[in-house]
Amino acid sequence: KSMQLEVQPKDLPNDLVLSTSNAGEQTAPTVAIANNRALIVWHSLDNALNYDIRGRMMDVTTGAVIGPNDFLINTLVTGNQLRPTIAISGNLVLVAWESVNGIRGRVIDLSTGNLMGTADFAISTVYTTGHLYPKISVSGNRAFVTWQALNGTSKDIRGRVVDIATGG
Repeated sequence: KSMQLEVQPKDLPNDLVLSTSNAGEQTAPTVAIANNRALIVWHSLDNALNYDIRGRMMDVTTGAVIGPNDFLINTLVTGNQLRPTIAISGNLVLVAWESVNGIRGRVIDLSTGNLMGTADFAISTVYTTGHLYPKISVSGNRAFVTWQALNGTSKDIRGRVVDIATGG
């Protein structure tokens, strides 16, 4: 015999403001959920110079945000950091995004909210004139990140395996 769970709209929290760094434009959000925790990431023009990658965590069982503020994910601050994408392996989340320096990434521990390592890291190792639209797929502790690379007059599809546990 199957059991149905009925959730009433009155049981769900109202929508929330997730971005707290609202000095400028906040766009391109994406979300991943595991173990009743969600990580939401987006690009933010909060410093009025360049876009950064910011994030916020929330408990999906209660709808409560975790921590008082959103947080900066990228450490490279030269030029724009855009179009984040995320994937989860266990409690580790790989965030990848476009940068003026290629495709970059950072690992976040979803159970603690800690940013892993001291800095973001290069995912693309051969940089031409532009790396765009990163996408991630995960199996175990390995992620495969793909992107479009502008290479002169051609547009190549490139990719790299990333070890999520070590961030590289």
